[in-house]
Amino acid sequence: MFIYRFSSLIQSKLLWGLLALLMVFAFVVADSCSGMGGAGGYQRADETITPKTYEQASRAVGTLTNNDLIGFTPEGQPYPLLPRGSDVLLGALTISEPQGYANGNPNTQRMIWKLIAARQLADRFNLQQGGEDAAKQMIETSYVNAQGSFNPDSYKQFLQRANFQTPAAFESIYADTWLPAQAATAAVFKSVGWISPMERDFMLSVLLDETTAYTVTLKNTAKPEDIVLDDAALKAWYDANQERYRRPEERTIAYFEIPSKTFLRSGDPTEEEEIEAMQYHADHMDEFKDPSSTNATDSVTYDAVRDQVLAKVRANDALSKASTFANEEILPELEGATFEEVAKGYGGMKTATLTQNGWPVGFQNALDVRELVFNLEVGGDLDCDVVAGSDRVYLIQLTGIRESAIRPFEEVKEQVTTACRAEKVREQALAKGNTLRDTLAKSIAEGKSFTDAVAACKDANLTASAALTFTLGDPSTYQQMDTPYSAQVFDEAQKLGTGKISEPTVVGNNDVLLVYIASRVEKDTLKKTEQSAILTQQWTMNAAILTTGDWLSWTIETNPPKDPNGIPIKLDMAE
Repeated sequence: MFIYRFSSLIQSKLLWGLLALLMVFAFVVADSCSGMGGAGGYQRADETITPKTYEQASRAVGTLTNNDLIGFTPEGQPYPLLPRGSDVLLGALTISEPQGYANGNPNTQRMIWKLIAARQLADRFNLQQGGEDAAKQMIETSYVNAQGSFNPDSYKQFLQRANFQTPAAFESIYADTWLPAQAATAAVFKSVGWISPMERDFMLSVLLDETTAYTVTLKNTAKPEDIVLDDAALKAWYDANQERYRRPEERTIAYFEIPSKTFLRSGDPTEEEEIEAMQYHADHMDEFKDPSSTNATDSVTYDAVRDQVLAKVRANDALSKASTFANEEILPELEGATFEEVAKGYGGMKTATLTQNGWPVGFQNALDVRELVFNLEVGGDLDCDVVAGSDRVYLIQLTGIRESAIRPFEEVKEQVTTACRAEKVREQALAKGNTLRDTLAKSIAEGKSFTDAVAACKDANLTASAALTFTLGDPSTYQQMDTPYSAQVFDEAQKLGTGKISEPTVVGNNDVLLVYIASRVEKDTLKKTEQSAILTQQWTMNAAILTTGDWLSWTIETNPPKDPNGIPIKLDMAE
């Protein structure tokens, strides 16, 4: 995909030169580091990646993907707190990672190595000069006041939200790893930020001209139950799709509960509780509503909801005390007694089975419970732990693990039969759709209208729509359009030229949909001229960030990092 996008963009000797440099960097370096790794640490290209470099890249990725780094102007408008230029680096790191960048996502590892690869490119081609001085200058231009002068308060706000204890802690990472990677990413971004006049004119026409389209639907008549498959065909399909039938890991646990109400304080509030309640109210006003108010936007005073706030604070305190008791008093008991014996004093032991990625039914804070269970170890020092619910804490012991495994063919044969038949029906539908498309295209090439071409097929299972007229850039022309599969129609309309028929798409009950673009008529020449520059700039940026992201993914896959033993580190895309 990277090579395809690059080859479609590059039109000059200068850009071909940059491409050549990148190719040399990827392939020559890959050859030069073949077999390296040793015991000295991670390796990528011809460079040993030190623990410090890796840690800096990890910290940079964590900061770049921190959702808390959004501030607000006095007018309530959001503004980014990341340093200037970070948007391109962040976009390139995440654009090819479809599962996003939440903490714990496997793609985080890929992003770290992509950032390291970008930093290496900067070092190799001397793209980032100046070191600490350059970093300081970028920081000073990133955090400014209305007059354009450095605003230390804005910088301090960024550091606090990003959890950097001192400016120096951030600035070393920024100068050594972040900023060089950003410079390399920006260099690639600028080099590939180009769109051809032909592509620009097509996209402007698709967006701003009035489009007239037709659809034709080929009704599916095949029934899955009529498809005969022998065991050999089913087994072959099962072998090719085994991951569909993987049984998730299951863990059995024993547990008991300690209600937090046991530790709930009653009576008049202490002065300390009153102060804590006031602070809690100030920090969580959205949790409380004045019972005398009918307007949800009215300010809620502490006095109006004092009893609710005090109850909340006491409940939180009781839950905290219950957790402390469980950790400091009950867990030590388990060193000299069985889990079942200790549980007798707290309502008795219960059991449950949890599935990886499944929902632990019957538990409060279910996700926290599942995370704890899947981090325990059977029979070791970490086979038991405490997790808090909302009004109780759980003492949980891991008692057994059933590993994830592919279920045997005989066990899932019925499911395999259903899935295999469904796929055969779909394949048949697409085959008929392709034949229909060829037939219609031939008739249109011979001069027939689309309507006449459909009629000439003389197929009772064909249904053609009336003309659909809309302008993609003007939602008012199609928002009220009562057309089956309108989303597919608009999607195809963005890709098809005038007189073209789409590839068949399976819709509904394995029906096949084809879209034909009959005409595009320019309705507002002035508007097209006015928006051309803005839209072209946006499309150019979109193409550039996609290509840059593809390049970063491509470079770590072509030349992957290696562990200390010289074995390539697996950096699969998250599923």
